[in-house]
Amino acid sequence: MSEYGIPRDNALVDKLYKARNELFHEAMWTGSTIGFGSANQDAFYLPHHHSRLNSRLICGIVGYHNDYLESGWWKMGTFSFGLRHES
Repeated sequence: MSEYGIPRDNALVDKLYKARNELFHEAMWTGSTIGFGSANQDAFYLPHHHSRLNSRLICGIVGYHNDYLESGWWKMGTFSFGLRHES
């Protein structure tokens, strides 16, 4: 992520990594069987964090460097997506 200028939240990246492994290797999501719900907040928020991280990764991979790319993907809100004008 650092090669694209995306800020990193190590604790959240670790949660995403663990949830992904649980999903693909154990058919579980944040410690619960899929479809049976979870009282864990991560069960709700992790897909949103993952989506926002992927959006920034796609921007970085295609070379679209802007303020959005450098914004915190773990935050909910509205972020500017315009191309940065460099002089």
